[in-house]
Amino acid sequence: AKGEVRALLETWDAAETEKALAAHDERRRKVQQQQQAAQDQQVSKTESQIKAAQRADEVAQQEFAKARCTLEQRIVEYDKCSDEGHELADVALKYVKDAEVALEAAKDKANKCREELQHLRQALREQQDLPDAPKLKRGVHFPLKDLLEELWEDRSGKIAKSGKWPAVIDTSGQAQTFLRYRDVIYLNALLPRDMEPETLRMGLLGGLRFGKRFAVDFMDVDMLGPVRTAFNNLMPGGWDAVMSNKLVKYEKYRDLIRCTDPPEYQATEYTEERIAEFQVVFLTSAAEPNETLLLSTYPMFVQNAAMFDEAFGGVENPFV
Repeated sequence: AKGEVRALLETWDAAETEKALAAHDERRRKVQQQQQAAQDQQVSKTESQIKAAQRADEVAQQEFAKARCTLEQRIVEYDKCSDEGHELADVALKYVKDAEVALEAAKDKANKCREELQHLRQALREQQDLPDAPKLKRGVHFPLKDLLEELWEDRSGKIAKSGKWPAVIDTSGQAQTFLRYRDVIYLNALLPRDMEPETLRMGLLGGLRFGKRFAVDFMDVDMLGPVRTAFNNLMPGGWDAVMSNKLVKYEKYRDLIRCTDPPEYQATEYTEERIAEFQVVFLTSAAEPNETLLLSTYPMFVQNAAMFDEAFGGVENPFV
């Protein structure tokens, strides 16, 4: 047997080995090409699905924002009718309830569209054999009871060090309610009247003149685009002036002053001490805030927000 093997080896043509190896490599290459083609086809399909899901998500978010704005407007109308004892108060209340139902439907649709989009994006990462997107550690997390210490006093100096305005994220909405009743200039981004140029102008001047916080509440809606537009409608480059803190410069805020403004708002009344206390604060209760907002601000996440009586050591809730 050994002799037969030896004879076979001695007579074996090396060219046959090369030929066999080449054939094997060719088969393997074709299999790999087929697998790659199938993977590319699946990736292309998923990418198309993502584009469609993005369009659906954008529409759903717009409908959600519109429904939220409608509800806020209906509440304003009802409050006005109720305060004036108007006979249409009951009708206005019905409109509020109808708007609440419409909002819940729009919110549910928006959440489903966002979940579908996230699912497809994760599927694409898996198809491309990419690692999960890293979760960035940024901003600060704290309980509601530490809100004033973290935001008002900035004892750690992190807000000042960031060089950005803070954005308070509290999905319970309690932080927003609390700040709304503090000594702040509060604007609701969903109310058209609050985003009018004159309202923004007087709000900013008031914050600079009296050293107050200027708070813009997005509520649970992505209002970054409309808010940016509102500031730019106030003055050319208004959004950049606010976000870069250039507004505190005299040559910037003087452009907002009108000769018809009350005496206390005229240019000679602004002091460096009060201007130094001015602060823009963005508020949102969205579970997933706009990524651009988080990147352009100093995010402050309120964790496990408790009820007011628990958060403030049993102090009676003044907002009930």
